[in-house]
Amino acid sequence: NYGWPLVSWGFDYSGRAMSDMQDGPDFVDPVAVWSPSRAPGDLMEYSGDRFPQWRGDFFASELMGHVLRRLRVQDGKVVQEEALLTDLRERIRSAAMGPDGYIYVITDSAKGRLLRLRPGKPDKAESGRVAKPYALPSGGNMVEDFARRGVYQEKYTQVLFAFKYDEAKAKALFGQNCSSCHSAGSFTTGEIGPDLNGVAKRRSGSLPGFAYSAALRDSKTAVQWDHDSLVAFISNPQSYYPGTKMMTAPIDDLETLLQITAFLEKTEPGKAGR
Repeated sequence: NYGWPLVSWGFDYSGRAMSDMQDGPDFVDPVAVWSPSRAPGDLMEYSGDRFPQWRGDFFASELMGHVLRRLRVQDGKVVQEEALLTDLRERIRSAAMGPDGYIYVITDSAKGRLLRLRPGKPDKAESGRVAKPYALPSGGNMVEDFARRGVYQEKYTQVLFAFKYDEAKAKALFGQNCSSCHSAGSFTTGEIGPDLNGVAKRRSGSLPGFAYSAALRDSKTAVQWDHDSLVAFISNPQSYYPGTKMMTAPIDDLETLLQITAFLEKTEPGKAGR
């Protein structure tokens, strides 16, 4: 048992710790911890013959570090690290060993690349196929840079960057999806679920008198409700807190999630008088 989510060294995108505890007597501690996170995509153990000096080493793709990281582990400890592909300046999504024993990696964007790592210097015929580093634009604008190479072209990130709070729209969406069970703002009809006024400032499962799930009640898995945790919970309550009783179906439209969350963040405790 590695502990997730009761113990963790991780932080979510808001910078909040995923757990109040990093280790415990019933859990296996990690061999390596990176702080701040390098956002590993996956982990591969090399067992091929093309790189005999690396046999048994682990390779972690890194989205934040923009490298392929080689790790040598002996007796449960990392004894050597090496950052590979440092000049590419691209997010490395995944790494795998091919049936030919070479290492293959894919870079993370709509214009991403599939690259093959081979030992030795390429000959003249192959030199034209060597991957060139991504050319960073002048000015250093990360958002524009990512948009240009297609990292943020997906619908999710387009909505996220373009989002603007619309009070009338947010209230209408809350009314359609949540007000039959919950009170918030000017909505005072919800009696089945807890009052959501000021929810973004309190801890999950803290209001008495409601049939919370065991996970939602447990102090070890409770969270301080904030923007990210509210979006995640509203999108799929059963996935975020298994056993949670919700009358409405999960909401998968990001614009709706962001509007409802922003509406809740603007409420104050006790506004509805309950």
